[in-house]
Amino acid sequence: TQKTIADVTFPEDVNIGMADLQAIVKGEKRTSNVQKRYLRKDGAVVWGEVNINLVRDWEGRPQYWFPVILDITGRKRAEEALQESVAKFRDTVKNLDEGYYSCSIDGLILDYNLAFCRILGIDPAKDMKGQKLPNFWQDPQDRKPYLKELMENGVIRNYLVNAKKQNGEMVVVLAS
Repeated sequence: TQKTIADVTFPEDVNIGMADLQAIVKGEKRTSNVQKRYLRKDGAVVWGEVNINLVRDWEGRPQYWFPVILDITGRKRAEEALQESVAKFRDTVKNLDEGYYSCSIDGLILDYNLAFCRILGIDPAKDMKGQKLPNFWQDPQDRKPYLKELMENGVIRNYLVNAKKQNGEMVVVLAS
């Protein structure tokens, strides 16, 4: 028996790309590129990256579809595993007893954990992402040799920082 593409497409994904196909027929788009799932004969689900073009005759009338489907199942599995790993990493970092933060070169906070807030006396309910890193140096000039070492070596290990909490209380931290 002959099967249609809908017969081998994962049921929830049947309509993915259909608007693109209509736009191609109308001449509003030239090609479609989508990712969707398909069903193999054995019932296994595979991912495909589909690039579809419409072949027209010399007068511009649609003749037939020219689909190219690339099996990206392995890539999708790797992406899922990576997302899972990132989620586990973020959860681990969030719950560390050690303070953690990362920031851009111009001092905007990219990420941090609750211990970072506790150490510097920052309200943990306050969202710091995208904010300027608080000035936690007792002497702001101490930051220059810290940044110099970071730029020269690409890493900081066991660097003593005379820091201050948001309330002004002095504290010494070991930065790595």
